[in-house]
Amino acid sequence: MRHFKRWALAISATVANLSACNPEASGVKRHNAGAAEAVAVASGPALVGYDIRRIRPQDAPLDAMFERMSSAARGDGKRLALFFSADWCDACKRLELEFGNFHPAGTIDDVRVLQFVEEDWEAKTRMDEVFELRSRYYPRLDNYPVLLLLDRDGKAVEEMADAAARFEAAGEAASMAAWFSGTRRAAAPSAVSASIGAPTD
Repeated sequence: MRHFKRWALAISATVANLSACNPEASGVKRHNAGAAEAVAVASGPALVGYDIRRIRPQDAPLDAMFERMSSAARGDGKRLALFFSADWCDACKRLELEFGNFHPAGTIDDVRVLQFVEEDWEAKTRMDEVFELRSRYYPRLDNYPVLLLLDRDGKAVEEMADAAARFEAAGEAASMAAWFSGTRRAAAPSAVSASIGAPTD
């Protein structure tokens, strides 16, 4: 839990403006326009928002939905990050604040974040599908938040708490943008971090 608190504090210190949420009937909720919309800044580089999508239950099984979303991300040249959260989780809300921020182009725009909120799936009595997906990459099912970064081959690279511990061990400031940009080249297609599954609390 110590590593996550430091990570959350680092994120909280950078929170600026929170983008408005635009619900979509398709079952996918995009928090902002992500890499597709760059914000022009006269005195500096263009900024981009996180490409984050809240995944809600649809008629299709989650497994089939996930396969389609994975294929779409690969087609767009993006890695995936899986964000498992709950509305009652304060730490999850702090991460959601960071996902409303903008960062320089080239840092976060090759990652698409898929968010799975407990209450969305419990309401349809389909949490078992979320647990099945989560357990493919991370063995624990009793903690939030969990944010898993995948490589372009769909393999788990690192979990957020493990990344925070790695930054701390290296004496570097932890942030979501630094994590995403730092693994941009380092994430080999078949590399799976040995630290996946380490406790976050």
